[in-house]
Amino acid sequence: MIVDNTADRLQRWDDRRHLARAFLCRLALATGESRWVDLARRYQAFSMAATPRPAQVPGFCKSSWGSSLLYELTGEDVHRDWTMAMGDWYVATASPAGFWHPWLERTDSDRIWITLEYVMHLDTLIAALASRP
Repeated sequence: MIVDNTADRLQRWDDRRHLARAFLCRLALATGESRWVDLARRYQAFSMAATPRPAQVPGFCKSSWGSSLLYELTGEDVHRDWTMAMGDWYVATASPAGFWHPWLERTDSDRIWITLEYVMHLDTLIAALASRP
């Protein structure tokens, strides 16, 4: 699968980069080796350099996972700012009843799983932001 972060078209962003960022951040914590943080930054930069369109397509929410873990590790403003912007996106896209609708909603369970995922991401964002004064 190829994702073009400059293309204004529907794409699947929930690919291995997101898992790689999280894994690399945790690996850096476990080993103390900065090279893993550097590689995670490169993966994160791909999402952060994207057009505004990706924030409207499936899987882009996981970009907040990477930015929050990187902010927790580095304290860098760029990752804090992205984490905050993604937090604002979660709040803005929630329904008035406090849940989220998935991109394709076939059953009630679809709404439940996306809400659980977004709550997990928000928890990660809050923890990262609270980790620094």
